[in-house]
Amino acid sequence: MAQDLDLNPKRLSVPALFVSATEGNVSVQAAGLAGVISLESQAILLNSNSAFLSLSNSETGGGASISASGANAAISLSTPTAEAVSALTITPAGILLAYGAPGLVGAIQMVNSSLILSMGVPGVGPIITMTPTSLTFQVGPTIMTLTALGVVTTAASIEMACGATDLLLNTLGVNEVVGQVSRVANAVGHTLSAAESKLTVDMSGLVVSAPIGSMSFSTLTLGASTTLTVSADAMQTVKSPYSTTG
Repeated sequence: MAQDLDLNPKRLSVPALFVSATEGNVSVQAAGLAGVISLESQAILLNSNSAFLSLSNSETGGGASISASGANAAISLSTPTAEAVSALTITPAGILLAYGAPGLVGAIQMVNSSLILSMGVPGVGPIITMTPTSLTFQVGPTIMTLTALGVVTTAASIEMACGATDLLLNTLGVNEVVGQVSRVANAVGHTLSAAESKLTVDMSGLVVSAPIGSMSFSTLTLGASTTLTVSADAMQTVKSPYSTTG
């Protein structure tokens, strides 16, 4: 015989209430779009074998605690959409905080005594890794690591500029520029330049070119060469108390 359901609200008021399910299943449901399940107390505790949720109140304010135990324990909070990833994951191995549009996700990771900040596609976007003894910057295949001993980098080229001063280091050598003065050192030789003046030292010898040349020696000048050529377009002056060429 069918029983009519009593749809009128009911209120249960007792000093203490215990609900026990011998089959291990308790289900509470509030169906419908307007359904609400409300729990109110000075403290609310939810426990399982390896997870715990606590909502408490005290004189200094409320507190919320979520914990999970075990080697594979994890706490995940996320609000994903088609436009952005937004997630926080906590595990025994570390903590991951991520946010951003697909392909442009920024992340902060704390794992194995390291703090890692990254942006964009892994292996392409920039990464900053901090450890107790080092700081590493990486963009694609280029890596630069700073430690107490110095700086190590895999970059094919390094350039530092400050106003008119520029320093370039690459696989070909060193190039320094300060205004109109420059210095180039490579496997072939060494070249100093200042406006129209230029001094080159390489495997073949020494070459000097300048609008004006001047040499002054206070006591003794010695020069030895198999072949020596000195040319001047207008005037040449050599002044020395004692000079020997041979």
